[in-house]
Amino acid sequence: MLFVLLGAQRANSQMASVDAAIGSPGVDGLIDAFAWRADEGALYAVGAFTSAGGAAASRAARWVHGAWEALNAGLNNRGLAAVALPASLGGGVAVAGAFTTAGNVLAQRVALWDGAGFTALGAGLNGLGLAVAVHDDGSGPALYVGGTFTMAGGVAAARVARWDGQRWSAVGQGFAVGAVRALCAASVMGSGAALYAAVDAPAADGSGVASVWRWTGSQWEGVGGGFDGAIFDMAVFQGELYACGAFSTAEGKSALRIARFDGVSWSGLGGGLNAAAQRMALFDDGQGERLIVAGDFLQAGGMAVERLAAWDGAVFAPLSVGGADGSVQSLFSYVDASGTHRLVVAGEFFHFGGEVVQRAAEVVGAAARVPGDVDGDGVVGPGDL
Repeated sequence: MLFVLLGAQRANSQMASVDAAIGSPGVDGLIDAFAWRADEGALYAVGAFTSAGGAAASRAARWVHGAWEALNAGLNNRGLAAVALPASLGGGVAVAGAFTTAGNVLAQRVALWDGAGFTALGAGLNGLGLAVAVHDDGSGPALYVGGTFTMAGGVAAARVARWDGQRWSAVGQGFAVGAVRALCAASVMGSGAALYAAVDAPAADGSGVASVWRWTGSQWEGVGGGFDGAIFDMAVFQGELYACGAFSTAEGKSALRIARFDGVSWSGLGGGLNAAAQRMALFDDGQGERLIVAGDFLQAGGMAVERLAAWDGAVFAPLSVGGADGSVQSLFSYVDASGTHRLVVAGEFFHFGGEVVQRAAEVVGAAARVPGDVDGDGVVGPGDL
């Protein structure tokens, strides 16, 4: 009996839970992207909303000390992407989207929040900013932006551009058609740090209507064959590159809205998803790190889910806390000041994991381990023997 009870204690100490505070009250419109500033303990959000926490917040806000705060006058149009910048790039949070002013400052579709106000990044972009990432191609960390633009800071830059903290530059030849919808800076299959771009354009072999490309530091090279629908997000899990979106095939093979690249080719996984997948994030809910996928779907690998599913590398499973009663459009994971893993979810839903919320909620996962704390209850005690 003692063994059974201790086993139950170990299991229960690892159970994830829902924190509804961020959505009570939440936002009045979509959140498109999040960014986490550990030095501030602040979670930043941009999107199409005009209020957060019941107060005016024009498309840009931060969740800090348990409350929403507007970022000054905010954005005059939708914010679509956000990323925290390292100190070498001045810190702060870079945002991109459809806006032309940020905090009443002229900022053409890309801007920097420095903790107190917005500043423009040069002359900005002449088209939408859809994706952002920080990457070091060997010449130092820089901000990369993808979208529909052809000019950045007055310099020709075909749908992807680089900001080094002072000026804009093109990233190779870029992409002549389509839009760069997603960027991912990571190492795939031990190949070293690289920047990956998902583009609404055929693959290098001419196949498909969407494709993934890798920036080598000097040129773009194709990553496998094409997809038959848009790619909305990318992530690296267990060394492999994953893509999700509205496609049903990759390289001509069945890949229902999610696929992975093993270093050689793309393949579908686990029977796929029955509707579009919008975002992915890596998250440890106490059962180990898994790839969380979110979107419009209600089935994953043939299993009933509620618009979110967890992939462990072999099979899909529902989140232990449940899911959302409406579409999930944004997903982001971070580790808070206490060392606790958190997954923030946003979309067009009003119930999440059994809680009433307004378009946003958080899943609280694994906590930082105390040395010797085997059962994960935060202290060293009998359950650790």
